[in-house]
Amino acid sequence: MVSRRFLKTVLSMLCVFTIALGCVCTVSADEKNVMFDLTSLGILEGMEVSEEIYGTNITRAEFSQLVVNLLGYTELAKEYENKGVFADISDCEYKGAINLLYELKVISGTGANTFSPDSTLTYQQVGKFIVNILGYANIVNSTELTAYSMLAGSLGVYKDVDSSGVYVTWKDALIMIHNALDIDIMTKNFGMIGNNYHVVEGKTIRTSLATTAGQVLKRYKGIVTADATTYLYQAHPNMKSNQVEINGKIYKCNFDVPSGLVGMEVNFYVDYTEDKTGVVTSIDSTSKNTVTKVSLDKLSYVSGDEVKYFVNAEKEAKLHVNTYAKIIYNDRWDKNATVADIYKYKNGFAKFIDNDEDGVVDIIYIYNFVDALVERVYDETKQIFFANNQIIDGARYVSLDDKNNDVIVRIVDANGEALSFENIIPSEEEEFDTIISIAKSLDNQVITVVVGGTTSTGVITEMDDYTVTIGASVYDYITKPEFSAGIHVDAYINFMGKVFYVEKSKAENTYAYIYAVQQNSTIDGTVKVALILPGYISETSTESFDEDGTSSTTKELFFRNDSKNIYELADKIRLNDRIVKAENAISAIRDKVVSYDTDANGCINKIEILEVFNGDTLEKTYNQNGKTFSSKAKEGFGITDSMSMSICVPANSGVEDDALLLPIKLNNGQTYSINAYDVDEASSIAGLVVITANMELPKDASLSRDKSELAVLNKVSRVLDAETGDEYLKVNMLTKEGEKSYVVSPLMSSAVCSRFLNMNKGDVFMYDIIPGTTELKNCTVFQSISNYDGTGTFNVGTDREFCLGTVSSCRYNYVSARFNRWTNSITIYDGSGYTTYEIYKTGTPPIFLIDEKGNATKGTFDDIQCGNKAYVGVVNNTVRVVVVCKWEA
Repeated sequence: MVSRRFLKTVLSMLCVFTIALGCVCTVSADEKNVMFDLTSLGILEGMEVSEEIYGTNITRAEFSQLVVNLLGYTELAKEYENKGVFADISDCEYKGAINLLYELKVISGTGANTFSPDSTLTYQQVGKFIVNILGYANIVNSTELTAYSMLAGSLGVYKDVDSSGVYVTWKDALIMIHNALDIDIMTKNFGMIGNNYHVVEGKTIRTSLATTAGQVLKRYKGIVTADATTYLYQAHPNMKSNQVEINGKIYKCNFDVPSGLVGMEVNFYVDYTEDKTGVVTSIDSTSKNTVTKVSLDKLSYVSGDEVKYFVNAEKEAKLHVNTYAKIIYNDRWDKNATVADIYKYKNGFAKFIDNDEDGVVDIIYIYNFVDALVERVYDETKQIFFANNQIIDGARYVSLDDKNNDVIVRIVDANGEALSFENIIPSEEEEFDTIISIAKSLDNQVITVVVGGTTSTGVITEMDDYTVTIGASVYDYITKPEFSAGIHVDAYINFMGKVFYVEKSKAENTYAYIYAVQQNSTIDGTVKVALILPGYISETSTESFDEDGTSSTTKELFFRNDSKNIYELADKIRLNDRIVKAENAISAIRDKVVSYDTDANGCINKIEILEVFNGDTLEKTYNQNGKTFSSKAKEGFGITDSMSMSICVPANSGVEDDALLLPIKLNNGQTYSINAYDVDEASSIAGLVVITANMELPKDASLSRDKSELAVLNKVSRVLDAETGDEYLKVNMLTKEGEKSYVVSPLMSSAVCSRFLNMNKGDVFMYDIIPGTTELKNCTVFQSISNYDGTGTFNVGTDREFCLGTVSSCRYNYVSARFNRWTNSITIYDGSGYTTYEIYKTGTPPIFLIDEKGNATKGTFDDIQCGNKAYVGVVNNTVRVVVVCKWEA
C-alpha cells in the first residue's frame, strides 16, 4: 500500500551506499515530480504503483480509486464497500470507490448491474472524467466524447501525454491526474434570475486537498543544509534523526530523514495542521540535482576545479568543480579539505553534486572505508574485535556504543538498509568471519559500518598492479597480495567488490598433475615442474523442441583445467612425509596427481602423491542423471558443480598450451579413463577427478542451417588488452534471448575472424560457440541486410527458402493441420504470389525488428502487422527467422 510516507521508504533505499554501487533510477525528472506530488497529497493511497506497471493499461476500477483519492474521499469510500448495485465488483479491491462514484453520479455502469472493472479506458473517456471533476461539464454543449476531449485538451489535461492512442496507460493516467491538480475549478453560482458558471482563479484540486478536513499542507523547495549527521555550514549537536535543516531552517519530520540529501535541492511538503512551525510529511530531491557517483580508485586526475575519472577501460569523463566546493568526508564537513585532497583516498566512493544546473559541482561527498574481518564481539559494550591482529586507528577494536549522545552510529548492509548490532556477530554456521567496512568522520562523532562481502577461494592465476585473478575471476585489490601465481588462497572481498585481504587457502590440499619435470644441467641443479592445475566442474542445460513442439532438456558436463604453471622445487622437499633432495624426487613425482605447498619464495617445498579411489585405473561410465561414474568391477563415485574439481590429462602428444585450457565435454553413457581422489566416505563425492582424453584445438567446423543459433549483428570491435597487448574481437549481437556480447575465441583461425569482420550491422547470421565457454568459434551470414531493399526470392521445394515481401494477413492461435501443434501464421505477398508461413507457439523462432540503419530490437509475433515488409527464412519446411523491416518499402 502506498501512503504519504512512501517517498521516505524510497529515499531510504536510494541512500548514498546504494547510489555508490551504481543504482540508477530510470524514472525521468518529470515522472519523479508527478510521483512525489501524487504520493504526498495522498492520491496514491491504497494503491500499489511501481515503474513496472507504467506501460500497462489502467482499468476502470483502478482509475475510479485514483479519482476518489483525488477528490479527497479515500476514507468515505470505505463506507460504500457494500452499498453498490454492480454484481461484477464483489471481488474488486476498489469496489468502495466504484460505489461512491456511482452514488455521486460521476460514473455509470456498462450494462444492467455491471461495471466491467477490468475493462480499459480511452483517452477521450479519461478526458471526460476529468472535465466532470473540474466542474466544466455544464458548459459542454454536446454529449459526444469528442467535445469533452477537445475541452480537456484546451484546459491542459493532456499536457505531456500522447493522446492519439486508444487506451490509457498507467503512466499517462498519472500525468493527466497531476495536470488536473493545478487547473482552476469551475463552480456554479445560484443567482436570483438564473444559474451561471464561472472559474475561481487559484481554486484548484491541489489547494482543496491541502486543506481537506482542516489540514494545512504547503509545498516548498530549498537546499538541505543539515541533518543529524551532516552539515554544510553549522553543526547542530542536538539534531535528531527526524529533523532536517533546509535553507537554514530546522524542520521536524514525521519520519527519519534519509541520508545523502545534504547539499541537494529538494521539494517538500509541510503540514501546519497541529503545529504552527510545521511538520515535513514528504521530501524528495528535485530534477535540478545532477549526481555523479565515482569509485575513488577510478579517479584519474584531480585539480582545484576539475576531476577526471574512468567510466570504463576505454572511456574517460570530466567534471567541472567549484574551487570552493564543500567537501563532506564520512558525513562531516571537512573545513580544511580542498578538491585536490580527494585524490589521496582509494577505498570508497565519491558523490559529486551539482544542485543548480550550472554544470559545476557544488558539493562533494567522500566515503573512505577501512575493511576488516570480525573475530569476536562484546554485545554489552558493543565492541568489535578485528581478526588477524588488524589495527585501525591505533586499536584492535572499534566501539559502536551509541549511548554517548556525541556519537552517531549507523550499521547498514551494502544497499544502505539499516541493520542491528546482532548482524555483525559471526555465526557458528558461517564458514568465514563477518566482513565489515568502517567509515569514521574526522571528529569520530559519526561511524558508519557496512556489513557485507564475499569470499573467493582458488588458485591465483595472474596478478598485475591493479587486479588479481583467482581462478577465472578478476578482482581489483586494495593492497597487493603477497602471494605469487599458483598459490591456492582464500580472498576476502568487501561490499564494493574489492579484495582487501588474502591468506593461504584453508582447504587442506592444493591439487595438481605433474605434467613434466626438468632439471637444470648447470651446477645449481635446479628442478622445475610443470603443473596442470584443476578447474571446477560445470554443467549446462540446453532446451530443444521436436517437430511436435515437445520440449526436452539436454545436460552437458564439462571438465577443464584452470591453468598450466611452472614452479621451481626447493632444494629439499617433504615428499610423502619424508625429506628428500629435489633431484632425488624426480622419478617419484613425474606424471603423478599430487597436493603441494610452497614456501615464502614461491618454491614447492611439500608434495604428497594422492592415492586413487579404490586403488584402480579402470575405465568408468558416466551417468548424467546422478552425475556418477562407475564400472562393473568396482563401486563408483559422484561429483558436484561446487565441490568437485577436475584435471584433464592429454592422451595425445604434442598438445599446445592453449588446448590444455579447453573444456572436455562428457556424454551420457560413454566410458572414460577417469579416476577419483579425496572421495568423501559419507557422500561418495570426489573432491578431484582426473580424466585422460584427447585435447585438441577446435577446427573451423561448418554451421548447420537448420540447427545453429541465429542472431542480428550490432557491432564488431577490436579490443586491446592493455596489460598483455593482445588484440581480440568483441561481437555485440541481438539473439532470441536478448542482447549479448561475446569474444571471438583467440584459438580460432584468421579466416573465422575475417568472417566476423566482413559482416555488416543488421546482418542475420548463424553462430556457434566452443562448448562449455562463452567464446565464439564460427559464423556464417544467413541473410544480409543489403538484400532487404531488393527483390525477395521464392524457392519452393528447396531446403532453403528466402522470402521478402509484404505481410498481407496474420492468423493467431490455431492448431496446424500439417503438424498438429499450436501455431500462428503470416501470409507474405512477394510481388508474384502469396505464401503462408506457420510460426509455432512452442519453440518460436527469433523475430527481429530492424530499421534502415540496421538497428535491431527483439520482437514477438504481436509486433508483426499487416503492411509490414518482412523477411522469412525457411529451412527444411521450418521457419528459422522472421525479420520485420521497420521502414518504408
